[in-house]
Amino acid sequence: MYKKPKNFYMTFVISLFLLLSFSSKMFATEVTVGFSYAKPPFVFAQSEADTEENRGIELQIMAEALAYRGHSMKVKYVSKDNLVTHLQDGTIDVAAGISASELQKNIYYSDEFVYYWNYAVTQPDDIKRISSLEDLTGRKVLAWQSATKDLGSDFEKATSKMAFYKGVTSQEQQVLLFLEKNADTLIIDWSVFFYFAKKHGYDPTKYHQYNIFGGKTGYKVGFRDTKLRD
Repeated sequence: MYKKPKNFYMTFVISLFLLLSFSSKMFATEVTVGFSYAKPPFVFAQSEADTEENRGIELQIMAEALAYRGHSMKVKYVSKDNLVTHLQDGTIDVAAGISASELQKNIYYSDEFVYYWNYAVTQPDDIKRISSLEDLTGRKVLAWQSATKDLGSDFEKATSKMAFYKGVTSQEQQVLLFLEKNADTLIIDWSVFFYFAKKHGYDPTKYHQYNIFGGKTGYKVGFRDTKLRD
């Protein structure tokens, strides 16, 4: 009568593991992920062409998530306003950092994968407190490119009462304009402001910060393929 070898079950388990590993590699692929740039520590690259700075919180999360299923990541930097467009036209497979206001049909979304803590920041000598959106009335305000979408309709309406409002493409330029006192109020994630202020020789702790947006703002990842998303 045939007897199984003593190590039969161990051999079976190892063989199954190798088969599953091989199968996952067969279906592994290079995934092109789009990121908006110039928002350290989330994304350190400063332009679409800045391929030397492939680092940041968002890149690390995406690389690890894709690697978990055997995929590799190709990075492409685009302006934030073009993320969804590039995803829809197939330039990228995945778009990292899409706000709730940008959700579109035929794009498949993850849960929120990263959060920003946005504040109203004012100059060190500005003693006027800001406790609500109404307090931005009459002020000169700088924000990022799509802030009126990301922060909701109430903020968008509030911009009409400001003395000046501008959404700046580069967050480094946004911070520099504020530091050079071209505006009295900056709307920005505090860690992004902290990084750029320190980089340009300013002490960020001297500036006032006001939490008027109800805490964190979450961003999702958009996929063209449901299987890849899942």
